[in-house]
Formats: sequence, C-alpha cells, structure tokens
Amino acid sequence: ANFDRAVTGNETVTSLDCLGHIACHKCNLLEFLLWFWHGGWRLNRRREAWRLAQVQENDKPVLVYSTFPSADAAEKTGGQLVDLRLAACVNIIPTMTSIYRWEGERQRECEAIMIIKTRKGCVDDVVAHVKGGHAYSNPALLVIPVEGGAADYLAWLAAETATK
Repeated sequence: ANFDRAVTGNETVTSLDCLGHIACHKCNLLEFLLWFWHGGWRLNRRREAWRLAQVQENDKPVLVYSTFPSADAAEKTGGQLVDLRLAACVNIIPTMTSIYRWEGERQRECEAIMIIKTRKGCVDDVVAHVKGGHAYSNPALLVIPVEGGAADYLAWLAAETATK
C-alpha cells in the first residue's frame, strides 16, 4: 500500500515496505510506528525531538546551573571547563542577588550565575571540577535536562564535549 509522500529526516517514505528500512535507522520499529502514526513526520519540532530521544543517555545535552561569589571566579572556572572539553560553552551572568538561609541565618549576597552547557556523560567531572576550585563549601550545582533544541546546535555541543 502506498502512502502520500512523508519525509523523515533525509528519507522519503513512499511505501509500507520502506517503513521497516527506516525503522532500522530509528532503532525501534514500535517506537517508529507510534511516532509515524501520530504525525511525527509532519512537524520539524517533533522530528528533532525524535532524534534527541534516540541519542545515547550519556550523550544527551544538559545544563548545569551554578553560582559563584564573583564573575571573575565564574569566568576562571568556566574557561577551564571549556579548555578541558567538559563544557561546550558557559554563560556567565555577572550580577544577581541571592537570598537564602545558611547555618540558620538569612543571607543576602551578590553572586554570579554560570550556566554550563555539556553532556550528561560529563556531569560528574563538571561537578567535581567546579567543587574542587570553588570558594563555597557547598556550591549550588543543579543539573537540568534538555528536552530539545536546534539539531545543529546540539550536534555542535556534542562535538565540543567529545573526548579525543
């Protein structure tokens, strides 16, 4: 039975026989059929989400949120993370006000935010590196999963954090 032309990535589905061929590239026939049935081939956003879902767990992109006592301290650590290829990129927001409780007392401090763009497989090394040189005894380190994004950007992020 022929289908209307449906584009999946760079491949065009024109017959039911092609589904098995494409499913092999997608790794799981049942997941592919559910994806296809629900119109995943129609929406570019869904197609990119499908690709991200197929990435190995340790290669999935994550953001690591951290705070530092100054932008200079964040920049020093961020530069090291990029040089070591533990991060593809870091974003430093130089000034914010933090209000929190520490050792039973309310605190108010000016801090810098650093957002570290990396892969899940690098997280343990990123956390160890940040903690090892951090001025705080208990620095904020939160790992935030990435649900999607521009395919070319995610590929760049993976390439920049690849071990060589």
